[in-house]
Amino acid sequence: MSILIRHNPGIRFREGEGAVDKRGRHVCQIDFYPFPNKRVYKTIKLARKSYREAAQIRSEWMKEYAQNHPYRDLEGKREQSFEGLRKVLLRMMESTTINNRAEPCASSTINKTMNIYDRFFVKFLGSHYPSIKQLNNLPKGVFLDYLTYNQSHQKLNWRTELGHLKSIISRLWRSDYCDDRIYKEIRTLPTPKFEIRNKVVLSLDEKKTILADMEQENREYYVITYFLAKLGWRINETLSLKKNLIRWKDGNPVSITLEKPFRKNRKEFTLTTIDKKLAAVIVSYLHWQTDKSEWFFPNSKGKMIKKETYRGYLHKVSTRVLKRNVNPHDFRHSLITHLKGVRVPNKDIMQITGHMDERVLNDHYSHSTETGRMEALELSGL
Repeated sequence: MSILIRHNPGIRFREGEGAVDKRGRHVCQIDFYPFPNKRVYKTIKLARKSYREAAQIRSEWMKEYAQNHPYRDLEGKREQSFEGLRKVLLRMMESTTINNRAEPCASSTINKTMNIYDRFFVKFLGSHYPSIKQLNNLPKGVFLDYLTYNQSHQKLNWRTELGHLKSIISRLWRSDYCDDRIYKEIRTLPTPKFEIRNKVVLSLDEKKTILADMEQENREYYVITYFLAKLGWRINETLSLKKNLIRWKDGNPVSITLEKPFRKNRKEFTLTTIDKKLAAVIVSYLHWQTDKSEWFFPNSKGKMIKKETYRGYLHKVSTRVLKRNVNPHDFRHSLITHLKGVRVPNKDIMQITGHMDERVLNDHYSHSTETGRMEALELSGL
């Protein structure tokens, strides 16, 4: 095997457990270096373990990559204007992830990053440093100036702003569009600790009130909300559910799979425990639905419902029945907080909600309550 690998650089078939996927295809990783210190790779699946076939796919991928990526070795990189760098950055994100894999970033990540790029490079630099036209000409301390400007004028989440700015500069630096000074200056800025701003915890009665109103008015949005409240999934994950990813047995759903492109951590998740109530909602909804779309929650055109559309409807309903706005993430936060409060094991919570980080569960969903403190005192037995 080592001889095969040596004669086929950039091709590595997976060995042992996971070498073959559920459909019997062999899993292989191919990679190459567009230029020194930059490696890109992606995973392919082949019907048979063929190094020749993998090499052919790798060769075609390398040619396509060289044509589509503007950040290969080119002259005049560091003389690019901010407008030119914006186009470069956009093409980078449409073709690679944050860690330089070969898959594109999620559209929400691209939009958020480009908005932050415009706020810093166009709005802030255009008003405070109008003479600066190139990245390498940024003066020392410009990022601290932006922090002060953000605190006094924009009042946006500095953790988010700084995180995306670091990502932008890192991408451009790795592709040799800026020098080490710019990169080192922004990397040394401390990132604020994560804080959950939305501390709203919905009671069971409040959830039932919202669901009851939706059930009478909009059956589809009622089922979406039922999934959010019952499972604590993120709104994008819920809306991305496809009919063919629900596994059935004896006429009942037994598992639901969420695809990794729609997951925040880009990892596939499968719910393997479905109770009778959830199963009944799924079955009745599919019997009611007449759309032949692949999506479980299609819009009028048969495409996936946009999360902004659902969020607007939820705001309207919650304002009407609860006299305050409720966001889709409130259901996730409320469910996890409640489950932690009744001492459901973290592993079980993660198997339902799709949460992948146990530390986040412990740090952000373990709220101290008067009832819990009284129970803790009583457990002393004294």
